[in-house]
Amino acid sequence: MVEVSISMIRGVEGMPAGAGEGLSRSMHESPTASTLPALQSLHFDAAGNLWVEPYSLPGTDLPPFQVYSPEGAWLGTIAMPPGLSLEPPSGLQLGIGLEIGDDYILGVWRDELDVEYVRMYALEK
Repeated sequence: MVEVSISMIRGVEGMPAGAGEGLSRSMHESPTASTLPALQSLHFDAAGNLWVEPYSLPGTDLPPFQVYSPEGAWLGTIAMPPGLSLEPPSGLQLGIGLEIGDDYILGVWRDELDVEYVRMYALEK
């Protein structure tokens, strides 16, 4: 995990060449949890179904959501489209983020220039 964080810092455009070197030692010396969290987030859709997002390491593909009915029955898994972010667009305080309707999912997608777009995808049940 420490190596992933350091490589992400070094990969940021405009960072000085030695960035992360001193950070590496302090990160390795910092106490860390012996286990990773099980869950990244929980969401409810318009029908009251629970969408559980398993935890994933930064820089890895998002695992599929596990979807449960209001009664707790497992309904299946849903993978997010590549590049779709579940976080609100940067700079907006409107609370826009992942929204799950009866037949759609709404999120934020970024292009190669890091320009943010709100995208809606249909859900087929």
